[in-house]
Amino acid sequence: MSRKLKTMDAETLMTTPMEPLKFIVSGLLPEGLHVLAGSPKIGKSWLALWICLQVAKGEKVWGFETLRSKVLYLCLEDSFVRIQSRLFEITDEAPSTLHFAIMSDAIGHGLENQIESFIKEHPGTGLIVIDTLQKVRKTVSANVNPYASDYDDINALKQISDRHHLAILLVHHLRKTGDADPLNMIRAPVVLLVVLIQTLYCKKISELEIPQSSSAPAGISRGGNCSWSSTGTNFYGSCWNRLKWGR
Repeated sequence: MSRKLKTMDAETLMTTPMEPLKFIVSGLLPEGLHVLAGSPKIGKSWLALWICLQVAKGEKVWGFETLRSKVLYLCLEDSFVRIQSRLFEITDEAPSTLHFAIMSDAIGHGLENQIESFIKEHPGTGLIVIDTLQKVRKTVSANVNPYASDYDDINALKQISDRHHLAILLVHHLRKTGDADPLNMIRAPVVLLVVLIQTLYCKKISELEIPQSSSAPAGISRGGNCSWSSTGTNFYGSCWNRLKWGR
């Protein structure tokens, strides 16, 4: 027997106190599932590491306030030696609230339990970064519906973010073909975009036809809780610096 729909009338909804949406990075990164997409070697991992560091220390990201939280960074294409080297370049003091892992199970094959265990062991976790999404997607046979498989994978992560009111940031790649809509350049199935709250997008400023002389990366975000915005950035060695155009 099917379950009865649980509904709420508009009057009750309007008078019911609701917990406000929690932002890990104010105005930029709310609780929920997100994608950080960019071309290879453009600096996505550097940016992800810096955001993790700022959130763990409770320091600003491009002038945006952060909610100081414990952070888990699954840097699945790196080694601890490489991560250490990058930390030396961007900070003099790394907090114990920032945790790294260089190996994990795939979605549907243990990753969800690994994340749940980490959250249980580290109350107050506010941000989890998975670098890259492709590293945790399970391999499916040819006779499996790819749409259904992709939906199950992404939905599993979204449920974790919703259940624990934290942000999960998936690092992903862009397609080589251009498109007027940046979201169409994300190398991912359409279903991926259905369950996302927001997408962060990194691309060269020159390719976006933004009035800057630099060819450094640019960030664009779009989502239900953040309207379209442009955050110009320059990537100098290991640091992303916000430019003063757009918001």
